[in-house]
Amino acid sequence: MEYIKQYFVLPECCIAFNAKVASSSLACSIVRKYYPERYQQAVDDYNNTWSRYSQKFKDSLPESFQIMFKTDFENSKSFWQNICVRSRNPEKKVLLAVREPISRFTSTCAYMQKDAELVLQALENDTSMVLEKLDGNVRRNTHFLPQSIYMDVNCKAYKFPEQARQMCCDAKLDYPLPKINEGKHEKPILTEQQIERVKNYYKEDFDLYNSL
Repeated sequence: MEYIKQYFVLPECCIAFNAKVASSSLACSIVRKYYPERYQQAVDDYNNTWSRYSQKFKDSLPESFQIMFKTDFENSKSFWQNICVRSRNPEKKVLLAVREPISRFTSTCAYMQKDAELVLQALENDTSMVLEKLDGNVRRNTHFLPQSIYMDVNCKAYKFPEQARQMCCDAKLDYPLPKINEGKHEKPILTEQQIERVKNYYKEDFDLYNSL
């Protein structure tokens, strides 16, 4: 299967956009250090867009719009990823943060508020389901992409969070990383059979993680 891979662009390297592995925190750190003008533009656009509307009007909008004018909009889904400079064709060395696959899978299910069994079935059968209010192929969803797809001769992997400090040092980012978009929902508890199925589907991810 051909996956759509994305990378955050830094002056001397790229960092793989590996969803549910501190991608919001990494993007925030990158933007604040290397692209402050993009952050300021996002803030200005936010203020210009919503300052003209009354609070009564804002309160009348659907919940899906609420995050766009709440004071914590910087912690909204994908805010930092969206304003960080990205590329699909990295021309520099790639750094990849790799999370323990079971933890990443359960965190993603919790984040999406989806039943783990239904997600597993969709992954195994290459089918679609509604994720983030849109119907789509689960295997191709950013949050369920295998982490190992980023590995090639130009990529250096780091076990996350144990090697996060070294990764930030190599990328010339400040450490510790800011805490952004932390999980708010309880992670599902997998059965032994489900754990084995996750291990089977993400076998290459486990091999990569265990090699670090």
